[in-house]
Amino acid sequence: GAAECTVPSIEYAERLGYSKDLCSYMKTSIGASRLGWPEDFGGNEPSDLYFSANMVCDTHMKWLESDAQRFGKPHFGLDCPSLVAGEGEERLEEYVDYIEAQLWDLIAFLERHTGKRFDEKKFIETVNRSRELSRMFMELREYRKRFPANSYFEWVRLLMLPMVCQWNEKAAVRFYRSELRKARERFGSDSGIEPGREKFRVAWDGITLWYKVDLYRKVLAEKGARVVTESYTESFALRKQPAAPTVKETLRQIARELLVVPYTLNLDRRIAYYEQVIREFDLDGIILFANQSCRPQSTGLLDLRDAIVAKTGIP
Repeated sequence: GAAECTVPSIEYAERLGYSKDLCSYMKTSIGASRLGWPEDFGGNEPSDLYFSANMVCDTHMKWLESDAQRFGKPHFGLDCPSLVAGEGEERLEEYVDYIEAQLWDLIAFLERHTGKRFDEKKFIETVNRSRELSRMFMELREYRKRFPANSYFEWVRLLMLPMVCQWNEKAAVRFYRSELRKARERFGSDSGIEPGREKFRVAWDGITLWYKVDLYRKVLAEKGARVVTESYTESFALRKQPAAPTVKETLRQIARELLVVPYTLNLDRRIAYYEQVIREFDLDGIILFANQSCRPQSTGLLDLRDAIVAKTGIP
């Protein structure tokens, strides 16, 4: 999107019958794969097994299921319910039970189709590595509370990818450790605030506008405004705790973390989330981007806006 190369693959997917209203991430991937583009440019080679889940995006489920059907390969779909406004801890525990049961089914699915037994020790190591990745990402995010904060698009472009795509890569851990070392050397190890506050500090709610990055670098900058936080990147750093003593407890922990993600919180929880973010990042405003192809994120934004303005006075 940032390189302005996605239009041909999106249009090709639409010629195959995929709706204009569907997610452009999905159509870029499907079009690139069908056009034979390489994997490092959006394409996907046929896989042995396919897994998809609807924990943030309901489009993911059908996206990879369609590829599995196309190549005649097994597919496992993980159904993650949404915790809607008004539902409390009792319902949350029911959903945790539901997801845990599916995760055991996933383990059996993988054992059956790979011929390999589930390695509990390796699983715990993987969970802990992804938790360490999440922890370091969130520690780097803390530096954006300073005045002035890191430039938004440059920060996202540099630091988001490992969190999204390389959870089990030791290289990603080394990369974040290196970036943290640089940040500590530059700013010191405390979380104090430097002089030079931006004229306007704002939050961005929604997917990054990869194809229109000048909105952040030029249009907002000319007004003295800088995006200093966004729920989009934080939502990928959802591993909050180290692995529990047993696999069962760890699976339940993972299930609970999947249910409460900043990007898709219900309205009650999103209001509370932004009240906290406004305080922590000293915000002057919030930009709520209604991306109509991303229904979980864009639903209820007018109600969210009205509640934030009424509760905090922040526009």
